[in-house]
Amino acid sequence: MMKVVFAALLMLISIAGRAQDEASVRNWNEATRSYGAHQYRNAVEHYEEIVKAHKASADVYYNLGNAYYKNGDAGKAVLNYKRALKLDATNAHARENITFIQAKTPGAPVALKEIFFIKAYHAVLHTVPANTWAILSLAGFLVILYMIYRISTRSIRYGYRWLSFSAVMWVLVLSFAFTGYRQGSGLTEGVVITDQAFIYESGDRARTKLSVPEGTVVTFLGSTKETKVLVRLVNGSEGWIDRADIEIV
Repeated sequence: MMKVVFAALLMLISIAGRAQDEASVRNWNEATRSYGAHQYRNAVEHYEEIVKAHKASADVYYNLGNAYYKNGDAGKAVLNYKRALKLDATNAHARENITFIQAKTPGAPVALKEIFFIKAYHAVLHTVPANTWAILSLAGFLVILYMIYRISTRSIRYGYRWLSFSAVMWVLVLSFAFTGYRQGSGLTEGVVITDQAFIYESGDRARTKLSVPEGTVVTFLGSTKETKVLVRLVNGSEGWIDRADIEIV
């Protein structure tokens, strides 16, 4: 009897899963059609249905960002580009679109300029996902062990040179893996979704530090006071902002 009930439950779960998948496909197709027909609000609604069904991928968030931008909602556009990058850090178009939106937004905080070699480091870091760097670092470690074995058996020419080169490359790849993991599991980000928000010196409204426009990216620093949270902007400035003015990535 229990086996029959269990089998029936599995069948119901399977049917529900297929129904969700079919609904997501229909919403995707309708959103794509609407976007192509310049019906951006309709496209947003169908992409959001996919998100509500917990079927969203990096592509869904990216397309949703495009639809929001075309619909004149810069804040939600940046938010969904950020969500796309959270699932796929190699999505260069999402990164470029965020930069484009913020560059044409008056009053948007300007990020601190990176030194050339740090900028190059991050460019290489984002060419592949963090998981790939982790796999490559493991492979590099195995190569080092193999090189040590060949040196110990004196069956390789210039063994110590190859070992030194392999060790340097392994440390570099390992740093990419660690940085990618840290960025993926680091401090929570948020995006300003109101027309204009204010950063305050303290948790009350007595001292306004500056105003920030829609689409501004903030990093949560963990402290809260009533309805406000402590955040850091991309230019390094810190302050308190109303929680209702931002949405978590």
